[in-house]
Amino acid sequence: MESGAPNKRPRLDDSQINTDDEAETVYDKVYNPDCALDTDESESDDVEGQVRNLLGTVYGDQPVRASTSTKASVNVDASAGVSTVYSKEKIPDGKYGLWVLISIRDFKGHSSGKEIGKWGVAGEDVQTFLHNSWELCKQYLKQEVVFSTEQQGGEARPAWLGSDPQESDFGKFVLFNDKSNRRLYAPEKLTENILQHWRKKEIHVLLHQYSLSVSSKAVFKTVKEALLDPAEKDKSGAAAIRAEEDVVKKLREVHGDKWRAHDIAWKMWATYITAGEPHQHSQMLLEPPPANIVQLFAAKESAVVRNIQRNFSMAHNVQAGYPNEIATLRQAANILKEGIQTITSQFQILDRSIEALEARSSCTGSFIDAAEDAVRVEETDFSNTLAEHVGTQNDNEHM
Repeated sequence: MESGAPNKRPRLDDSQINTDDEAETVYDKVYNPDCALDTDESESDDVEGQVRNLLGTVYGDQPVRASTSTKASVNVDASAGVSTVYSKEKIPDGKYGLWVLISIRDFKGHSSGKEIGKWGVAGEDVQTFLHNSWELCKQYLKQEVVFSTEQQGGEARPAWLGSDPQESDFGKFVLFNDKSNRRLYAPEKLTENILQHWRKKEIHVLLHQYSLSVSSKAVFKTVKEALLDPAEKDKSGAAAIRAEEDVVKKLREVHGDKWRAHDIAWKMWATYITAGEPHQHSQMLLEPPPANIVQLFAAKESAVVRNIQRNFSMAHNVQAGYPNEIATLRQAANILKEGIQTITSQFQILDRSIEALEARSSCTGSFIDAAEDAVRVEETDFSNTLAEHVGTQNDNEHM
């Protein structure tokens, strides 16, 4: 069915392996599960952060997802803080809430698919219920398989659509199975009356991971042979080697302007991609190097980086002129400060002189008042008696 990452390390040319001891060590960590388990968890978190910083520098503002050698598990339990629209513990609050039992199907009519689990899902109307169901189910979907008749002889051949499913494609992958009524419902056929009838009940959700276009077991067999099974190999593995070389070539075309590395590093990257699920190959070709081997790649200086460096050089030149201007302003400020201090000192001297003059003026006034009081003539009883005996005589001699 699906092809996962191999447990057995792929064979490489000995001359290539021995050219780079570090590459060989990292290669063991990628393809040998026992080696990968020796990594300390805290150290792994630190390395992951460094890897993301490096990838962010190389790929700019674009969102970067560092590939890893194992597919991360997804916790969809609302109690874990991932979502609040569905829960394994209970049916969330909402007008239309019910239990959904999710099963994976390889083709339409597949009756022995794998059951994933049961969740409570709710929504205030049909649209929000389908949105919440999509949020729950999207992680289990593969790429859509399409059939093209543009082949010699008019025979339809399966191919990957080339992009991951979007919410608008939900109807191409899912059927709701009401076993109590023995009826299947496509998303576009759901109504509020149906959701009202399903409240608190358990409804089976059939997820067709390759889309409903895989309409039968015979069609799935064709899809499996064309897209899911590994490429046909001869005893020497020549077909696999050619496929890997094609991937290396594509990787160099896509990422050669951003990364440089030894041939073995590019081959390790290609091996990682070919070991993944076939429907993910086209997307994996566009992603950065896996986190386990990204240290084998050195980031190239792009035109953008060079422009940034030139801009920094110009900024340094502009900044270099500031110290002279600052020194001139500092000197002027010091002179002004000294002048202000001198003026302040003069004002203090002047203020003290004024106070001294005010004191002298007050003292002199007091002395004059005292002297005036000392020479003032005052009448006595004797002088008044004499004055009474002094008569008035006519001046006849000067007439």
